Amino acid sequence: MSIKLIQVRLNSYNCKSEIEEEQALREITQEVVLAALGRTDEDVKFVLNLKLIPNRLQAIITSLDWKATAEDVRRIVRLIEQPSLDLWGKDLFLTQLKKLK
Repeated sequence: MSIKLIQVRLNSYNCKSEIEEEQALREITQEVVLAALGRTDEDVKFVLNLKLIPNRLQAIITSLDWKATAEDVRRIVRLIEQPSLDLWGKDLFLTQLKKLK
């Protein structure tokens, strides 16, 4: 996904403040992540069987290249928040997933 596409999507929100822009970027990021999840062969099972969600998320979290993923979104994350992207990794997201179970 190109930065231009993200910028066009962000412009469609017509943000009036920095907070609105941050919220819009979070929504766009969620859309990108959900689109990536939809690329799998198992997305039908994923949606239809809620019991598979934690296991599927764990598989996705384990298989992602978190360094590359963080770099992909770095351009759309506010400069002040970019250091938090260095924390992204399998262990962080697996810990968060356990909190959801």
